[in-house]
Amino acid sequence: MTITVTNVKVKDAKKTLDDICAGEVPHPGYSEVQALWKNQYKKSRVYFFPKGENILENLKNRHFRPWKAYKEAIGPVLEKMGLPSDTKVRWSQKAGCPCGCSPGFVVDTDHGKEVFVDIE
Repeated sequence: MTITVTNVKVKDAKKTLDDICAGEVPHPGYSEVQALWKNQYKKSRVYFFPKGENILENLKNRHFRPWKAYKEAIGPVLEKMGLPSDTKVRWSQKAGCPCGCSPGFVVDTDHGKEVFVDIE
């Protein structure tokens, strides 16, 4: 299986205390300091989105992603994040959510980024 990366969007997930105190609390139920800590020190995540996949296919395929093929295509994504292309990443079914609905790669050596990768 050949994966072609078509678009990479790197989102800086770090928030300042001023952002959080201004009502931008990203994690309801957390205090301002807890929310700040959670955002700044959370390991970076990389999520893949296959082109043309509809919502039903997405729901069906969440637990059956070809993560080994994704890992082969992750080098340019890491470079776009400002990391070496040989940075170690690990696949996690629960990267984005504890229920397993948002699988992706966790980058242990980088913090505060969420990366969304469109692939064909």
